[in-house]
Amino acid sequence: PQPVDIIDLFRAPQYCPAHAQEVLALPWKPFCFWMQEGIRSAEARALLEPEQILVVEDLCLMVEHARLLTLQK
Repeated sequence: PQPVDIIDLFRAPQYCPAHAQEVLALPWKPFCFWMQEGIRSAEARALLEPEQILVVEDLCLMVEHARLLTLQK
């Protein structure tokens, strides 16, 4: 019921476009649609980018978070 910044997706690529459509149907827009390591979907990207939603593919959120924290030290 509350807006979130990131939609973090752990689904096979063939399901990503349907989840992208679910995101577009929300009453608010998240900042980012993140597809985890090994997941890519050009169709999901094509749906979301025109709505100014950042799309990340094939990266682990936890790994990237840790990497960015080490850059700050």
